[in-house]
Amino acid sequence: MNNFKKIIVKIILTSVLMLCIFSGTVSAAIPFESYLYGDTDEIIYSSYAATPGDTFDGAYLGTTALNNPQDMFCDTNGFLYVADTGNNRIIKLDKNYKVTKIYDGFELDGQYDNFKEPSGVYVDEKGNIFVADTGNKRIAKLDSEGNYITTYGIPKSDLLPNDFDYKPVKVVCDTSGRIFVASRGFNYGLIELDRNGEFVQMLGASEVTYTISEVIWRFLSTKEQRDRMAAFVPAEYNNISIDSDGFIFATTGTSASSPKDSTPVRKINAKGSDVLRREGTPVGDLQMTSVGSLKGQSMIVDVTNMSNGIYAILDQKRGRVFVYNQDGNMLFEFGGLGQVYGTFDSPTSLVYYDNNFLVLDGGKNAIISYSLTEYGQLFLEAENYKSLNQFEKEKETWHKILELNENNPLVLTEIGKICYRQRDMKSALKYFELANDKYNYSRAFQFYRRELINKYFSIGAICFAVVLAIYYAFKLVKKYYLDKKYSPKEKVGPWGYTKYVIFDFKISTGTSSF
Repeated sequence: MNNFKKIIVKIILTSVLMLCIFSGTVSAAIPFESYLYGDTDEIIYSSYAATPGDTFDGAYLGTTALNNPQDMFCDTNGFLYVADTGNNRIIKLDKNYKVTKIYDGFELDGQYDNFKEPSGVYVDEKGNIFVADTGNKRIAKLDSEGNYITTYGIPKSDLLPNDFDYKPVKVVCDTSGRIFVASRGFNYGLIELDRNGEFVQMLGASEVTYTISEVIWRFLSTKEQRDRMAAFVPAEYNNISIDSDGFIFATTGTSASSPKDSTPVRKINAKGSDVLRREGTPVGDLQMTSVGSLKGQSMIVDVTNMSNGIYAILDQKRGRVFVYNQDGNMLFEFGGLGQVYGTFDSPTSLVYYDNNFLVLDGGKNAIISYSLTEYGQLFLEAENYKSLNQFEKEKETWHKILELNENNPLVLTEIGKICYRQRDMKSALKYFELANDKYNYSRAFQFYRRELINKYFSIGAICFAVVLAIYYAFKLVKKYYLDKKYSPKEKVGPWGYTKYVIFDFKISTGTSSF
């Protein structure tokens, strides 16, 4: 009986141990797939470039629970600011993700003026804080201690529509003091203000995109049907950021019929032109479903700038982060929707902070961190070497990535480009062919063909000239010497010519040829 009890105890202990191991394995598993797109937009599964880390909720931060947070910003001093919209406050965090200060309004003329649904925050190089105080329809400017500097109210201009309803949701400022505002429901572009808050212009209005079939259908419809249709109007900007060169990155929803026809992220210069390079397709997911809650294109709601022209965009619809180089080629992606560890519910903001990606989740009311794996870090290293024109180190780094994922067409193309820049066209053709990069293969082939012509033209020309000279010399000798002096006596029929060769042909000495 005692032996039987021991056996039962062992079975129970073993089961508990196996359950713990299995549970640990499940919790450590990454709850999404990592992939990229090939030349025909097919999905190619790849190594993980980023893995989920810690989740920072209100309790961890050292404050009350977050409520529908909408924006994040990290300043040059390493502080992180969170627009806790539902709680009407801005939270300042240190590198340990602990609250150092809370801004919920400002004091003016002995009265305390509270924020109302602040949806955006930006901090300039001097430490001044710009708050998009959406509910109060203004931009508030405070110093680093939260003291009042000024507010910018509803802009006034004849250029603005008569029914203009000012609801600032995001704000940035450049080094010259110009202020750029994205207003909810405003589809005429960004609103540019001068340093005094006076209206300057509407900048970077998005272009209307529609298909021919939509135009024809609208033309043939009745007035009642047209009234029920969605109007052909530009999409509004939902988020903005500014890079170190003063270019504004803006994100917008899109109504294009396909991802390749859309421009959900734009790089706007001082003239309002979109100068984003699109060698690739920086739109998020290229494959999409037509059914279910996730049908349609990606909904890009934020963009964050990194070093060497690299930027990342946040897809709220599918909870994914896509990282691109300065040419718009996708380096990697990560993330996904869900309620388990490392997934998002309703992501609203994205920053690259202290070598980690941070995603603000307005549904889970928390900040979720992602750290780069060796595979992801190698992409940043390769792009850094590229910016420094250190081709050999760049090539070495791309080869390290190939060892981790040999089916990455981007890496093959980048190695081919290095060979092209180094004038090694034979190797460039090899890598472009492996990547099925027809455009760059054609460029390299044209250069390679020109190189072969330049290399062998002189030798070929000399050889051709020598052969041509010998040919014409032989013709001249034959015509003026051999044919006249040694012409056969009989040239009719094969037997006559044979007789001439054997018996009658003489050389200049007068003796027989044999």
